[in-house]
Amino acid sequence: MARAPRLVLSRLGLLLLLCCGASVANAAPAAPRPDRRFLVGVEGVAILTPAVHIPQLRLDSRFIGESTNLGGVGALGRWSPIDRIALEIAVRSGSLRLRELARGDVISQDLVMADAGVLLYLARGELGRLAIDGGFGGIGHQLRYELGDGRRGLQRFGAFSARVGLDLELGLGRLALLVSLRAHGVINDHRRVVTQGALFAAQQAPLPVTTFQTYVVGAAGVAYRF
Repeated sequence: MARAPRLVLSRLGLLLLLCCGASVANAAPAAPRPDRRFLVGVEGVAILTPAVHIPQLRLDSRFIGESTNLGGVGALGRWSPIDRIALEIAVRSGSLRLRELARGDVISQDLVMADAGVLLYLARGELGRLAIDGGFGGIGHQLRYELGDGRRGLQRFGAFSARVGLDLELGLGRLALLVSLRAHGVINDHRRVVTQGALFAAQQAPLPVTTFQTYVVGAAGVAYRF
């Protein structure tokens, strides 16, 4: 009969040890999430710009309005020195080709935008984070004109750009989806315009855009954190 109390006590002791072990295991801190401060990504870009017009070449206003949309690609890098702030460097490009079917006139428009900015993260969750951003940069334009009568022309000029916008990052692991919408205030440089071709040989070529403009840039892409 003496064995029964001993057996009960041994079983109680074993149960207490198991409970204590489980409590210690539950109290152990979880492994911290890796601190990934750098991000690189690629994007598809749409750039809404005012339409290009020169006296020598007028596209049909029934088909071309006051604005045009350029499509292209971009690449960016971000570094977050602290959780709420990130620094960004980005290069984006856009291209557009317009043709006047009746006369055979063609305008080919290409631009490259490079800027640096700062992102301030307003909200952060398990699925992503939202930021506002601002920055400065430059834009390089190239316009090629091909008229149906055989005349050709080319113009290159630069611009200064200041931007503000919204940025959304979805996914806080190694891979993230990026979506952004930004407004750029653009100041085109009328003093340094490179002009070539017979289209402008007989007269001074005017700049095909106004000095002050506004661009709207939308982008969506993927990024990798490390």
